[in-house]
Amino acid sequence: MKPVASGAERTAQGLRNADAPGAGGAASNVAADYAHINPYCFEPPISPHIAAKEAGIEVDTSKIRRGYDAPGGAGGLGGGGGRRGLVRARSASASTMADLAWCAVRCRR
Repeated sequence: MKPVASGAERTAQGLRNADAPGAGGAASNVAADYAHINPYCFEPPISPHIAAKEAGIEVDTSKIRRGYDAPGGAGGLGGGGGRRGLVRARSASASTMADLAWCAVRCRR
């Protein structure tokens, strides 16, 4: 799982980050919906939290968790960016530290 990514390329299927499992660049032996694997994907090759801010999007860790837990979701996938794939909370409503810790442990499998 690569919960938050920047530097994505436009494809016929939408934005895809080459580091995300199922995007064609990273290996995965489990089929999953790309929207569950990489729920936040941004085109500019800049820090993901800056790309999200420029796009006017607040990263919601509950959306990441739903993608991880969903049937056909990313829960069984390995790979991803580990802690580099996470975005720092930029507002009080974005996330708790517990949410971010959950993502750090689960999403880097």
